[in-house]
Parts: sequence; structure tokens; C-alpha cells
Amino acid sequence: MLKNALKKNRITHELTQSELGSRVGVTRQTIAFIEKSEFAPSVTLALKLAAALNIPINELFWLEEKLNTTSYDVVFIVHSYPATLSFYRFDQALRNER
Repeated sequence: MLKNALKKNRITHELTQSELGSRVGVTRQTIAFIEKSEFAPSVTLALKLAAALNIPINELFWLEEKLNTTSYDVVFIVHSYPATLSFYRFDQALRNER
């Protein structure tokens, strides 16, 4: 899920939703939907918002994903000496860390 800090940064810059929307060419409603994570902006709009607020895009938008414990994610563990690489399923790696 795409998360954002749009509202926090908009308020920090003392902008209303309408003012920010005008700066990037969208309506107040679009800004409101983005702030509530009900709408994911296009890459172009996300870049315009970051520029309008003068912050890096990765500080304005980020992905938050829930870990699915039934998936087969692989963790790569690199050992510096001797040079070996271990492969573990994610849940196995978690058990080994405990």
C-alpha cells in the first residue's frame, strides 16, 4: 500500500488543500483523497507534489507492505570470511535469529 506524508508536509508549508492542488494542477478533492490514501497519484503528480513541497519524493511517498508469512521470501546472508552465501526461507531465517 502506498503511504504518504502529504498532509503533514502541506500543513508545515501552511498550504490549504486548494492551494496545493492549484500549484500542481489538481482539485482540492484530489489532494484530500491522496492524503487519506484513497487515491494513489501518478508518478508525474507525485513528482509535482514533492517539487511543490520542496522535499524528496521518498520522504513524501513510500510503500508499506505487510509480510505474508506463508510466502517463500528468500533471505540472502553473506558471510565475509570465508566467502559464502546462505539461502534461507524468511521464516527459517527469523527462527535462526532468535
